[in-house]
Amino acid sequence: MIDVRKRYKGTSFNIILVLVGLTNPSIDRKEPLSAREIMEMFRKADEIENEYFRLRAKALLSLFRSGKRRAEVASLRVDDLKIEGRYLYVTFTVVKKRKKSTFTKTRTKRFPLEGKLAQNIIEYWEYVKTHMPEAKYLFPSIRSVFGYSFAFYKNKHLSGRQILRIIKSLNPNAWCHLFRETRGAEIVKKDEAKGQVSIFTVYKVKHALDLEQETTAWNYIRRYASEVIDDEIPELDQIRE
Repeated sequence: MIDVRKRYKGTSFNIILVLVGLTNPSIDRKEPLSAREIMEMFRKADEIENEYFRLRAKALLSLFRSGKRRAEVASLRVDDLKIEGRYLYVTFTVVKKRKKSTFTKTRTKRFPLEGKLAQNIIEYWEYVKTHMPEAKYLFPSIRSVFGYSFAFYKNKHLSGRQILRIIKSLNPNAWCHLFRETRGAEIVKKDEAKGQVSIFTVYKVKHALDLEQETTAWNYIRRYASEVIDDEIPELDQIRE
């Protein structure tokens, strides 16, 4: 195994990781994902030949459209999803860190059943329940078997790095947290289009992204309130708090 630290001695290790494709080149991009980019990612996912990998990619994209963190998506369990009435409910576990302690809470997002986001998630969910009935996690970690098939770990979920690779295979200029940034930007832009950017916009962003501080939500106002409004914000109205 090559030790890239030695090979690139004297170079920032974070830059090395970018060069070898193991981390996010976020320093090269400041704008959120465009509607066209998002639709292109879904189109590319739809072209994946393997049924499981195709459904998984579309489900991941659909869940990230809600603005959730990578770890929260990765740790979803099969029984964190339920259909009730006209909605698909997805309950995420949110980990909050304090100076000397960590605590968890849950946050539930609801997706209208008629929307494509819900359909993508449900189709993948049903596949997992049918073909991987022992799986504990919605996105189980898998391993290749002699290069011809794959097996899953019933008590282990995909790592954040594995999920990042999936996202980057659909768009090299995207990463998981960029969906979160995009979700916040969309909320601000939508209110701005109505001439309604206010303190309520701050709380909408804070609530949607499960932010701890209002000051963090204010940053979205500063960054995006004066941007040009997109003609289309795909699927934004399909996610309810």
